[in-house]
Formats: sequence, C-alpha cells, structure tokens
Amino acid sequence: MTDTYRMLALIPAGLALGAAGALSAQAWSAQRNAAAQEETSFVSAGTIPIPLVLSDGRLGGYVDVTSQVEVSRAAELDARKRMPLMLDAVNMRAFQTPLARIPDGQIPRLDALRRMMQQAAVATFGRAAVRRVVIVRVSPA
Repeated sequence: MTDTYRMLALIPAGLALGAAGALSAQAWSAQRNAAAQEETSFVSAGTIPIPLVLSDGRLGGYVDVTSQVEVSRAAELDARKRMPLMLDAVNMRAFQTPLARIPDGQIPRLDALRRMMQQAAVATFGRAAVRRVVIVRVSPA
C-alpha cells in the first residue's frame, strides 16, 4: 500500500516539474521573438576600394565593394556619424586578411570579405548595435 501512495505522490511532482519547464520555455521563446522583431535599418557604407591580399601576403589587386550595415534603430544615427571609423577598420583589416580566391588575385573570397567587414562593424559600433553586414555589389577596381 505504501508503494501506491509513493507513486501517487510522484504524479503531482511530475506535473509541477513539467509545467515549470513549459513556462520557462514559453518565456524564453517570447524573449527571443521580441529581440528578433526589434526594428533595424540599413546604413550605407558606400563603395570601398578593398585590397585583395594573396595567401603569401602579396597584393593581388583591388575590388570595389558596395555594402550596407544593418544596425538597430537606436544606433542608426551613431552608425552614420561613425561610418568613417568603420571604413578605417575595414582598411586596416583588409591588408592583414588574405581575401583573394585564386592566385592571380582578381576574385575575392566573399565569405572572408563579409566576415572581415562584420568584425570591423562590430569593433566600431558594438555587438549590440550591429545585426549583419550586407555586400550589395563587388566589382573590379
């Protein structure tokens, strides 16, 4: 008989634990959705001449990259004012990052280019302000 009572006592405990888990999952989901729906805007970085450095450190050529930075609406004005600092950060990183895809140095590695520009934007505006960097156009310089 005591085993039956023990089993019956476990049922409310299990229900309470399951309900607490469901509530915490719902709260986490709502918080994530609210963060995802935060308003953002795109700030133009203009056209940037970027050096294509080969894997051995030699300069392979240049490309013109037109890009935009997606920032939170609250950081938009600050991003527009501080855009020259981001362009400087891009140039400083570009000479240290091998961006050329092939040995003649004329085709950029877009994944490395985007990652380098994202790092420059986060370093300039802060991780909380920057959502992503969008490359709009790449053309030979």
